[in-house]
Amino acid sequence: MRSRLIFLCIIVMVISIAGCVRSPTVFPTTGKPELLTPVLNQVCTTGTVVSDSVTTIPFSWKGVSDADSYEFDVENLLTDSVIKKITTKTALSIDLLPNTPYAWWVISRSLKTPLTTSSDVWKFYSSGSGTLTYAPFPAEIDAPLFGAVVNQSMITLVWKGMSIDNNIRSYDVYFGTTNTPPLLKKGATDNEIPDVSVKGNTTYYWHVITYDAYGDYTDSGLYQFSVTSF
Repeated sequence: MRSRLIFLCIIVMVISIAGCVRSPTVFPTTGKPELLTPVLNQVCTTGTVVSDSVTTIPFSWKGVSDADSYEFDVENLLTDSVIKKITTKTALSIDLLPNTPYAWWVISRSLKTPLTTSSDVWKFYSSGSGTLTYAPFPAEIDAPLFGAVVNQSMITLVWKGMSIDNNIRSYDVYFGTTNTPPLLKKGATDNEIPDVSVKGNTTYYWHVITYDAYGDYTDSGLYQFSVTSF
């Protein structure tokens, strides 16, 4: 009888505890903003040249019905500096350097949820006076990404190149175990280098310089990844 009472008490306790366990809160996500202008991979011709060092660029995007505000970001692709603005509107103008490659994106926010949603990231060139050609965009590193961890002895270096003038000539790829890596391949015309040998328990650094037909060039910036033991 006593054992039966103990068993019943345990059952009651389990049911009580189970009743106190709360289901995790599921928050809704906000809608994804759709970028409008400046247009992807183009020169922004709607900008106003204020001076030799300032161009005012108008930005716009489609509003999201469930968003209370937006975080606007624009990044200088040569210096990695980012301008960040919070706004309730779907358009604003920003003073930028002329004849410079930028990337921009918008994040929707709502007071009803802590979750946010980012738009796609678009690249463009700011307009300026007297410029007929533009240097290529800095190469976009695809693999290995910054901070990636690799567990194999052979890897493939992969990147993307983009030029408004569609005149990329070649790439110089630097790769090694110091933060000033030596030249791995000069004048590459493909967007990847396969069968690159790496050692375990080692950190590697790499970057890509893109050249166009006029001799203009840009640097992807330094990336690093680690190789585990294998």
